[in-house]
Amino acid sequence: MKTDNISPEVQAKESFFKFSDDVNPPIKSFALEIERQSKRRNFLDYFIRFNGQPLWDKGIVQQYSGGIYGVNSSDIG
Repeated sequence: MKTDNISPEVQAKESFFKFSDDVNPPIKSFALEIERQSKRRNFLDYFIRFNGQPLWDKGIVQQYSGGIYGVNSSDIG
């Protein structure tokens, strides 16, 4: 694909969702959800401008044994 006539914004959007096949599945799911929401809400230009490109292969996944935002259900009244 030639990129000579593609604007930097379009190039940034296209590269935003490129990741290797060995990316952690929850990270991939997260990226696909951002892509889905971006198509509906068109926020990606703004996001890239202020946050830059993601490093999908450097993402850290933490799993909790339950609860919301790290709060266990046993901690709630």
